[in-house]
Amino acid sequence: MEKHESNYNLFDWWKKVVLKNYANFEGRARRSEYWYFVLTNIIFLIPLYVIGILGVANDSMALSFLGMGLYIVAAIGLIVPSLAVAVRGYTIPIKVDGIILWVLSH
Repeated sequence: MEKHESNYNLFDWWKKVVLKNYANFEGRARRSEYWYFVLTNIIFLIPLYVIGILGVANDSMALSFLGMGLYIVAAIGLIVPSLAVAVRGYTIPIKVDGIILWVLSH
């Protein structure tokens, strides 16, 4: 039995983007779907990066290869779902009338 989206937790939103909508560029993504996916990626990728940096700082090749290797594999694997959810998330109307003129004038 599948949960209703109102009962989704952080990891459920991430699974929805990665497993169910891996390369889905059609339709719309809810704001919660987009931001929970981004938050889960940050929570998942930062520790891998820190492990790699600690390995470099301690001159531990095994630890640095483990941390950075897993970080690179995860980052490459998340490129397509990140682009897909970003494209579906940016179909939310954004009001930019005066912002573009202000940026161009300064």
